[in-house]
Amino acid sequence: LAIGILATALWGLVGLGFNAPQQTRLVNLAPESASAVLGLNAAFLYLGISAGSTLGGWIVEQGGLLRLPQVALGLTLAALLLFAFTWRAEEKVGVKIG
Repeated sequence: LAIGILATALWGLVGLGFNAPQQTRLVNLAPESASAVLGLNAAFLYLGISAGSTLGGWIVEQGGLLRLPQVALGLTLAALLLFAFTWRAEEKVGVKIG
């Protein structure tokens, strides 16, 4: 129980700590379209939450709970690779981040 509470607290801190830096980054990338960019960011954030819940439910239904961490690890690694790629692409074109 204690590990579950600690993991949930850590997850909450990390999740809440993501949004403000992401919004700052997006506004710096497109200051003239800040409202639209932030609106699209929120929309895709909610779309991702919805898709993740749907995928997670499907994985549990098809392969059981033990399959879920494997898929989560794969998706996390894919997201990190995508982040690294976009970071490098932004540096190459001279975009200031943050």
